Amino acid sequence: RKLTLTNPDLPRSGKRAVFILSRQHAAETAGSHQLKGLVDFLVSGEADAQPLLDALVWHIVPMVNPDGVYLGHSRSTSEQRDPNRDWANDETVEVAAVRGALEEVAANGGVDMVLDWHNQMNDVYWYDFAYSPSGNDFFPVLSRWTSFDSEQASGTPTCTADSCSSRGWSMINVLYDPVFVLEPCPHDHRWTVQGLREQGQLTGLAVGEWFEGR
Repeated sequence: RKLTLTNPDLPRSGKRAVFILSRQHAAETAGSHQLKGLVDFLVSGEADAQPLLDALVWHIVPMVNPDGVYLGHSRSTSEQRDPNRDWANDETVEVAAVRGALEEVAANGGVDMVLDWHNQMNDVYWYDFAYSPSGNDFFPVLSRWTSFDSEQASGTPTCTADSCSSRGWSMINVLYDPVFVLEPCPHDHRWTVQGLREQGQLTGLAVGEWFEGR
């Protein structure tokens, strides 16, 4: 299910659209906690949240892979497919549904930013990073607000008939910049559930600052 959050008392014309998806990989809970922090902040009624609803429309799919989560899988769906590698075809029902929602938003005013929330599962990486388009100017804003401290810039994405990530598909088919994959590190000893949710709120404020004046 997709959430749509904005100020309904202001017309949508002229507002920028942010599309967020999370939990493509079932076990990546840190990303869910960060996204919950953002959603809770947006609906909190706090003064700092109101400009984010006045200027932006937030389209949010909080759990792309609910069956995989329920079954306790690591990455796959109930049909043993990796949703983040199946955006090039129609065989994964979860991907088809989310892709359709993204295409609908893109066709009705456009998409101005895509955030794909994951979290790092490799013990080698003990830092918080974001896959970012080359030459973007959002990551410096994000890193100033949050603990995302490393950027792995991507060049032109490639998609084949057999494999395509959500990032690659979005950059080719919806917009070229910016599409980000957020990878907080769940191993960091500083993280608590509350800490993760605070980082989600700060990510929202970073998005708001980036859109100001654009």
